[in-house]
Amino acid sequence: MQDFRNSDEHRQELDRLLDEIRTLAPVGHHIALHVRALQPSWLEVTYPRTWTDLYAARSYAIVDPTVAWAMVNDGACRWSDVDLPDVGGVMESARDHGLTFGAVAAAGMGVSRSMCGFARGDRELTDAELGRLARIVARLHKLFEETLPKLTDKQIEILRLIEKGYRQEQAAEMLGIGLQACKLRLIYARRALGARNTTEAVAKARAAGLLT
Repeated sequence: MQDFRNSDEHRQELDRLLDEIRTLAPVGHHIALHVRALQPSWLEVTYPRTWTDLYAARSYAIVDPTVAWAMVNDGACRWSDVDLPDVGGVMESARDHGLTFGAVAAAGMGVSRSMCGFARGDRELTDAELGRLARIVARLHKLFEETLPKLTDKQIEILRLIEKGYRQEQAAEMLGIGLQACKLRLIYARRALGARNTTEAVAKARAAGLLT
């Protein structure tokens, strides 16, 4: 899973945003950034362990109305205002675990969305707090993008073919380039990703969502 604490500036901003989230959501949060094919590129969960274990065991994500809301909406919404049926009893079960009040927030477009949940046990979030959470999630989504390694389209093409099992000679032939040009693209891709070898470069590119 990609980590974007790769500079003091990014680390400090991320820590500030997470501290603010902890204040607004003292019972816990679930932050999933740049979700592709149901897999987040970055994830942090601080909900009670009893709740997360139950959530996974019962596959609640499939029927969670807040997840359904986050799939098609940007901004933030109180759980109590999500106008979708709770057919799986997810929200009732959440309340049983101390997640009495909360909100869902989402940002991003297309196949890469960031979806987050925030919980309190004492009161509903105010409109001002909802607005702040929406801005924080939008910033986290953008902050992750800013820290992604920069690869050219040609470098990504090579890594995609290598990931599929093609040898460098085969990849070069498929792309209509010489073997030396293929090797150079891989060298520059490894440097951009901070990878020691091509296998690690492919893994890092995959984790960053660059090979989708």
